[in-house]
Order: sequence, then structure tokens, then C-alpha cells
Amino acid sequence: MSDERIVDPTGSAPDPQDDPTAALLRDVLTREADAVRPAPDGLARIRAAIEAEGGRSGVRGLVSMTSPSGGTRPVRGGRVRRGMRRWSPVLAAAASVVLLAGVAGVALDRFPIFDSRGNAATTTPQGPPKLLPVYAVGERTQDGRTEYALFREYRPTTARSVDERLKAALTEAVSRPAQDPDYVRVFGGSGGTTVQARWDAAAGEVQVALTPAMVTVRRAGDDRARIAIQQLVWTASAVLSETRPDSADVPVRISISGSTQSPFMFGRPTYLLGGQFRRAHGVDDPLAPVWIVNPGEQTTLGRQMTTVDVSAGYTGRTGVAWVLERDGDMVANGTAQPGYVNGAQNAVPGSRGTAKIEIDTREPGDYVLTVSEPQREGSAPWSDSKEFTVN
Repeated sequence: MSDERIVDPTGSAPDPQDDPTAALLRDVLTREADAVRPAPDGLARIRAAIEAEGGRSGVRGLVSMTSPSGGTRPVRGGRVRRGMRRWSPVLAAAASVVLLAGVAGVALDRFPIFDSRGNAATTTPQGPPKLLPVYAVGERTQDGRTEYALFREYRPTTARSVDERLKAALTEAVSRPAQDPDYVRVFGGSGGTTVQARWDAAAGEVQVALTPAMVTVRRAGDDRARIAIQQLVWTASAVLSETRPDSADVPVRISISGSTQSPFMFGRPTYLLGGQFRRAHGVDDPLAPVWIVNPGEQTTLGRQMTTVDVSAGYTGRTGVAWVLERDGDMVANGTAQPGYVNGAQNAVPGSRGTAKIEIDTREPGDYVLTVSEPQREGSAPWSDSKEFTVN
């Protein structure tokens, strides 16, 4: 007779504690799970790889379960039959192995696999991809005038080379929505259009080519054209600075692809394209006076005390105000003092410092953290907020 066991799916499953097959499976899965050493940026890499595949890997399908009617639905709760409950840990472990195998099918062609001696088993370039530094645009209306400022985000990517990362970061800045819904997209054209970009070492410049549609924005003013150029320049120089720390002020040549003439950014004659542009500094600094570095928008935190980093500009040198809300109610507030190179007393326009805020996230709920620069006479303060969840 065959030793194969048949389990009636409608009845109670045998207790895995008494079943040698279940015990063997449990031991194997435990050893496999113990051997896994996740990288700190593993989640971002997996998400980026899945997005790059456009959902074709089937990994997304593993988060749904079959309903009694034969369809699929997300599992949100409900009763579990007594016999099946005892099998849950074993089945969950098996599902984890299947999920990792499915993700590996997406990522093996991008991330190196190492043998027992530490040698790369594939020709894929070594080293995990880094998150992309991307500058997003925030806006506010004051006295009937719209003002803009740059806020920094980090986006997942699979791009590795300098040129690939330049193209990916600038496409994110120009064509994609920001992670934080409070930020805005200032360029025209389709959200699916790619920005062409490369580092020209011989010329010592980043070369960026936009489409005519990207620079066509009706009724745009000089302020919008200026922040659009600075968004490109700050994003390109941030990417280049990853491998060339001395490239913060590298020139960026912005042109229009497929055009024989020299058009203007958003039709504004003050901003003629085709030449080089650099970061603005000092009193013309386009960076927002304050933004939250971490946690990111719509992230999930553990039940713990959490340290939040806040980037503050010159106007925040006297302190950054913050308010923490949970489920719509304020639970804490205060003022954090940023630290600057050579001290806050020597900060000048264009200086940036970092403040640290320790918040209590030991209670589950939906949180909103808001930070703002000090109130200035005749001007509403700039602020930044992030929503996150604690389970």
C-alpha cells in the first residue's frame, strides 16, 4: 500500500504534534527560516522588483485566499475550524517558503546570489540598489500668491549605474506622483513619460532632456518655472553626489528632446533652456524650511519609542515645533532644537541642520506627525506632515 496520506479538506486535520510527516516538515521549514538573513533594505528591493515586473510575477496573488464560492478575496478575519487551527503555524511557514520562492523568481536576475564561499554565483553587479533621492515640490498660497519649495523623499528602485539612477530619479521627479500626497507635480505631459539623463564626465555636467509636453504648462508663472528647474538640478546633483561627494554643485544642462530651437521653461522668457543650471543657494535657497526625514508617508511602525529626524533650514535655527496626533486627537507636542555645522548661532541662509524628536508610538492607531518652522511676522510658517500606522 502507498504511504501517501489523504486528508479530507472538509473535516478536521490530524494534530501535527502527533503526525511524523508534519513534524518533519516543521523541522525542515524551521531550519530554512533560521538560515534566512534579511538585508536592511530587503523590503524596498522586493517592492521595487515587483513594481518593475508590473505585477506579472504572481506574488501579489499570494496575499489572497480562496473563498467558499471559488473566487478570491482578501482575508480580513472570521472563524477557523478547530481542526485546521492547529495546522496554521505549519501552513503559514510553508506559505512563507512559497512566497520567498515567488519573489526570488522576480529578483534573481537583478540581485546577486552567493555560494558558500561568498563568491557571486551570477553575473549581476554586486551590492543592493540604494533608494533614490528625489526632490518633490510643496506649495502654499499666501496673500493670493502661490509659493513653492522643495522637499526630499527617497523612492525604491532597481537602477544601479549612475546614468540609470539619474534617469530613474528625474523621471520620478518630473512624471510620477510624490509619495506624500501633500506635494504637487509641477511639470506638464503624461505621467508615464521617461526623462532622458546622463552624466557627461568629459564635459563635467549632467545632461537632461525633457519632452516638449513636459515644459508646456498653461498660465504658469516665473515661480513655477524656477522651482521646476531647481527640482531637476537638486535631484540630479543628489544622485551624482552618491558616488562623487564633490558634485553637489555640478552644472545640469536642461534641453528639449527633438527640438531645433531653444524653448523656455513653461513659456517663461526668463528661463531659456538649452544651457547649464546650478543649485540656488543663500537667500535664493529653494529648499523647504523644514521636512520630516523619517518615517516615510504611510509606513507602519512597531509599538515602541520612535526617533524622528527632521531637516531644518535657516529659519528653523531657533527650534522646530511639532505636534503628534493619534486617531484624530493630539497626544503630544513640543519644540526640537536642530543642530547645525559650527552651531545654530553661525547658521546663515542656506544652512541646514537636523533635529531629533522622540515620540511615543507604543499605542496602536493611525498617527499624524506635523512639524513646522517658527512663526515669522507677515508670513505663515512652512510645515510638513507624515501619516503612519502602528499595529
